Amino acid sequence: MSSSRIILGYGNITNKILAGTALTTFIVGFALKDIGENFLAGILMAFRRPFRIGDLIEVQGMRGRVKKMSLRETNIKTLDGKDVFIPNSQILKNPLINY
Repeated sequence: MSSSRIILGYGNITNKILAGTALTTFIVGFALKDIGENFLAGILMAFRRPFRIGDLIEVQGMRGRVKKMSLRETNIKTLDGKDVFIPNSQILKNPLINY
């Protein structure tokens, strides 16, 4: 460490700022992980087209007709009339049945 850092006390302040920045980056990255994962899955699904609006699909035991698709989620209407929003990452990670 240089003598000017020791005399002025910048060494400890700099270390604390860097540690705080690293921790903040980790927390924000962890919080946005699911959003980013669903967004990337939506992009992949746009190219792969595993189903289209109106198709009858089943994912994770949920069966229904595809009502709407976005980059983050897919909306299906179940056979008993419920609207279900399934994250796109769950559609890619789990078996999909397209009837």
